[in-house]
Amino acid sequence: MHNLTEFKKHMNGAEPYPWQLDVAESILLGLDSIVIAGISKNRPTIVVSPLKQLQREHSRRFRKAGVAATPMNGENWTETLVQTISEG
Repeated sequence: MHNLTEFKKHMNGAEPYPWQLDVAESILLGLDSIVIAGISKNRPTIVVSPLKQLQREHSRRFRKAGVAATPMNGENWTETLVQTISEG
């Protein structure tokens, strides 16, 4: 499978999960996709969302699950926020 070979080449030979191939294919086809994976309480995770309301909802759900989260958009983007996120 050509896609699998390309994926492994770009990921230092790592074997992808089937869902990772599905996501890669969706992106290559230009399809709208929402993927949230690898959420961890111990490291920063970036979730990209096109709608501010969806950003707020994701943040609320993550905080409820004990994961620090904040939406980042034009309404709250400041150098202080960027610095806080950079520091973990």
